[in-house]
Amino acid sequence: MEKVALVGFGYVARALHAPVWAREEDVALSGVVDLRPEAREAAHTEYGVRTYATVHALLQRERPDIAVVAADAEHRASVVVPLLKAGAHVICEKPFALTLDEADQMVSAAKISHRQLAVHHQSCFSVPLESAKRHIADGLIGDLYGARVFSKGRLAPY
Repeated sequence: MEKVALVGFGYVARALHAPVWAREEDVALSGVVDLRPEAREAAHTEYGVRTYATVHALLQRERPDIAVVAADAEHRASVVVPLLKAGAHVICEKPFALTLDEADQMVSAAKISHRQLAVHHQSCFSVPLESAKRHIADGLIGDLYGARVFSKGRLAPY
């Protein structure tokens, strides 16, 4: 059974990551990290999972196979690097890093640790984007010089 830890328990983690991982048969949510006591209480109440205020505290007790980092971007490198060094594969929410140096630190830690490091892009293969790519490839739109995609509505787990 794969052990998954969530770092950051805000909207995206609560609406998307936690429900998706929790329903997987071969996965156990092993811990949730959040600086906010109310977020830790929500994670414990909703999933019965142990909670921690810091990644350091999590790693003293848990050894997740996978960590999903949805914490604020300014904390990204400081939590990703220790998770990788502890042996977890890491999935980051966007943005990946705020500086090139932070990105380099995380990529280097992944290489040294022989762990996978990924950025979560949930819409890359969504039906609307696949349809738009097909229309572009078929020449139905013409020459494309740029695009913006907006999403409106409730975030639903898939």
